[in-house]
Amino acid sequence: QVDTTGTYWVEETAATGCTSFDEIAVTTYRDTTIFYNQWYFGERAGIEFDPPVRALADENIMDSPEGCASFSDVNGDLLFYTNGNTVWNKQHEIMRNGEMIGGDSTSTQSAIAVRAPYETTVYYIFTTNEIEADSTFTSYSIVDMKNDGANGMVVAKNIPLHMNSTERLTVTAFFNGISLLGHEHGNNTFRQYP
Repeated sequence: QVDTTGTYWVEETAATGCTSFDEIAVTTYRDTTIFYNQWYFGERAGIEFDPPVRALADENIMDSPEGCASFSDVNGDLLFYTNGNTVWNKQHEIMRNGEMIGGDSTSTQSAIAVRAPYETTVYYIFTTNEIEADSTFTSYSIVDMKNDGANGMVVAKNIPLHMNSTERLTVTAFFNGISLLGHEHGNNTFRQYP
């Protein structure tokens, strides 16, 4: 019985071995979406913003002296978190194919996670590496939460966007989608990706 706001999906495998998925987004009257409800950061720290706001005392195993990102579903339940180099799932285990995704935990903004437009189970993780590295770049990885029994899997990783980047990124949301903004290192060039 569906009685809670959320995205529900079913995976069915036919006798031929073909797998298909179907999903539906359900909004319960007056419920709000809380995609950013749980934050994981620093040295195994976390905060949950459900009233009352509280520190999370679970198995978070991430150490990230600088940048990191985390993402929750519409119910506020944790999906994944990352320090820009490794992605952990909601079970606090390294996500399948979730190592060496392109960022560096000592980068100022090592990772930003956003949901892919028009998707409910696919997410982009944008990463930067440390400016002292031999080559600096901004890249992205793709997480699909339908894989590994809804624990998610990094299905593509460390795809370059541009070289010679700083450690700083931001994402803005407009009525027509999201926009990523980065800055090149050593000049005044900004890069925008719609």
